[in-house]
Amino acid sequence: MTELILKDPRDYISFEFELRRARRPAYSMRAFARDLAISPSSLNDFIKGRVGMSRSRIENISAALNWSPIRKDHFTDLVQSKFEKDTGVRQTSLMRVKSRLKEGSFGISLDEFKIISDWYHLVIRELCDVKNNLTADDIARELSLDIQTAKKAVKRLLKLKLLKETDYGLKPTDFGSHFGDDAPSEAIVEFHSQILGLAQKAMKEVSFQNRESHSLIFSIRQQDVSKLHAEMKKTILQIANKYAYVESRNQIQAVALQIFPLWSEKVE
Repeated sequence: MTELILKDPRDYISFEFELRRARRPAYSMRAFARDLAISPSSLNDFIKGRVGMSRSRIENISAALNWSPIRKDHFTDLVQSKFEKDTGVRQTSLMRVKSRLKEGSFGISLDEFKIISDWYHLVIRELCDVKNNLTADDIARELSLDIQTAKKAVKRLLKLKLLKETDYGLKPTDFGSHFGDDAPSEAIVEFHSQILGLAQKAMKEVSFQNRESHSLIFSIRQQDVSKLHAEMKKTILQIANKYAYVESRNQIQAVALQIFPLWSEKVE
């Protein structure tokens, strides 16, 4: 799995909290502090940027969150580059941080991560494309979102220049609405999980005339798998593009393709 290289140590903690709350909406910051074995006030002070963390605390949190050695080291360097009193240690940590960000293919903020991982951001962009002069209240009502969630999402999209203010209200900038497994892995896992949840809901609540659900099981040569994936992706995008760029659009569709092995012959 591709390692997630963030630019701010607080984003790692916020990211972990957001993932847990996505699975359990009632999950609180107090419960998170309990699971990390630190006081709520200490956790709050760190998230607010008032204090750093000791090495022992980082070790404990890393173990609690099952972080990889790379993530733990990067988090440690981020904390030390900001809070370490020893100038030499602080500068050395900063150099390592810059090196990882440069060597990695991405170094993203939590805002950028959430654009990828929370399904409604892409839907908001599409909604703003097909309707004019939408407010956050309108978006919340149209998508059955909490008003604060809608406001934060719009603010995030504007900040990252994925939406822009125009004479017709909020409109999307040039940016795709397709994600595969070639983006930051944990964000993609969370995004796909949410889309699958929406698909399950649609199977129960949307009439079969307005949705498509197909399951196909077939055998194939292992050496042809990558070709199959490439052809399916190309074909689906071609079909979607045929209908996605016409006038008078009045519905937003989601296509979630899942293809994976159920069995594979063992090769001696």
